[in-house]
Amino acid sequence: MRRMTCSAISVLLVATAVAQPQDLAWRSRVAVAWNDAESGRGVVRAMSTRAPFQFVTPALDTDPDAVLHRSGKRLYVVSRPSGTVTAIDIETWTVAQTYVLPKGSEPMDIVVVSAEAAYISRAGATRLLKLKLENGGLSESVDLTPVAGADGVPDMDRMLAYGRRLFVQMRREDGGDSAAQPALAVIDLVTEQLIDAIPATLPIDPIVLNGTAPRMRMQVIGSPARLFVSATGGFFDDGGIEAVDPVGLVSLGLAVAEADHQTGADLGAFVMVKPEFGYLTFSTDLLLSSHLHAFRPFVSVDPNELHVSLNYFAPALTHDPLTNTLYVPHSFSEDGVHVFNAATGQQLTPQPTPTSGHVTDLLLLSRLTLTP
Repeated sequence: MRRMTCSAISVLLVATAVAQPQDLAWRSRVAVAWNDAESGRGVVRAMSTRAPFQFVTPALDTDPDAVLHRSGKRLYVVSRPSGTVTAIDIETWTVAQTYVLPKGSEPMDIVVVSAEAAYISRAGATRLLKLKLENGGLSESVDLTPVAGADGVPDMDRMLAYGRRLFVQMRREDGGDSAAQPALAVIDLVTEQLIDAIPATLPIDPIVLNGTAPRMRMQVIGSPARLFVSATGGFFDDGGIEAVDPVGLVSLGLAVAEADHQTGADLGAFVMVKPEFGYLTFSTDLLLSSHLHAFRPFVSVDPNELHVSLNYFAPALTHDPLTNTLYVPHSFSEDGVHVFNAATGQQLTPQPTPTSGHVTDLLLLSRLTLTP
């Protein structure tokens, strides 16, 4: 076997260092979006999932009130008030493309379903909007009117793709007493047709929820798979975190119920760490707030409070399974993101990783290896 000399080893180390500069290859990061308090504009950066949990990318200017979705090497930033979708190249951390939607679109979420296309949910629309990613072309797509409320408007919110199915939150609110029970529309991504959750009956049925109006990011976890949704409506209702069978297309009931009084006046963001364990936030009735607690679905909410933010309702939580760390938006005397040990609940950051305004979304960016 040929031996390497000291000088050859040195050359190899130098070459490796050149080919692998800082942040060139990474295993996971967390994308953080917030509204800058001074300008009112949106900002997106990525933070490391390893101590000291600092931002490792430049700040990118976006439109405000960002909701995040990741597909492949792109991060999509949806702004409801501006009616835009901004695509960020994760490798270079630059804005690759901005899609401007028709006036009044009010986009709520985006799900990329192929290399060519994505679906966009809109607050007051009856159809999903289909976006051609290459040229920004737009077309009206799946009609949700058959599963909408009495006024024919589904009141779409967040979405999630699982297998060949797309799940779309429908608040089904018409402003009156005849509002239909909130539900999830189910769409076949191959045929672009609604799927009937109860095929033995007419008409087409969505997955009717036991909780109140759904919102925030959904999550599928476990085997058999369970879809968890924050069907929590507003203050002082009987919502909760709901479990759904995404294969059988039926609700399994509230895994955490606000009516059980283990949470405050309004339950909000959550994240499942394991199928049997997760974290949630809720607000009390004294003032808008975010109280962080661990919970076990269909069992109980841990009464031990891990963190609180005042005058702020956390829009999202996220978990990195690789480092088993939990990311929690913070706001009170300062804005930012706190990090916790997801196994023990121990807070790992004495001060939040600072942002210049309220965090509007968090999203894990999993392993991605970049080429030199």
